[in-house]
Amino acid sequence: ENVAIAMYGIENQVKIDKNMPFRMIGYDGASYRGQLLDKRKSIVPVVSLVLYFGIDRRWKKYSSIKECIAIPEGLDEYVNDYKVHIIEVAWLTDEQLAMFKSDFGIVANFFVQKRKNKDYIPNDEREIEHVDAVLKLLTVMSGDHKYERVLYNKNNEVKTMCEVADRLFNQGLQQGIQLAVSMLRKLGKS
Repeated sequence: ENVAIAMYGIENQVKIDKNMPFRMIGYDGASYRGQLLDKRKSIVPVVSLVLYFGIDRRWKKYSSIKECIAIPEGLDEYVNDYKVHIIEVAWLTDEQLAMFKSDFGIVANFFVQKRKNKDYIPNDEREIEHVDAVLKLLTVMSGDHKYERVLYNKNNEVKTMCEVADRLFNQGLQQGIQLAVSMLRKLGKS
């Protein structure tokens, strides 16, 4: 019946953006305007969330327009505020992590563990359903391309983060061996 209950928007962030409330109001406004232009019989709510993957600090400011602007005295009651709903992925509790049953639980756990220990080696044994998407998301959100490189070896597809860690270890070991062999060859020629 082409029924829509709500429209969802998700913004991924690795850094705190002081302009996020202005960006989000623009996205939401465009969604509502699109519904108006489509001449929908009834307008459905737009729900927008910011998934913040930062591990160094919490997102404590810039979650509403009024936090971002200086409002002259006497105008506060006339200035509409707009609140941004921010989910601090790396700061989720163990109870919140346990609620995720999809691959996002694996991703969220990765960032929680990375926040707690910068040298964290993935040890999550849950099976990843969408390996390609998870490893690409980890690459983009962590800024570390080693997770993406795991995808290039299609012979033995990984199924868990433990296997990802093993693959990364083996890739590093092979690179180390190749470097040592290269250095020994150079020494032998001199």
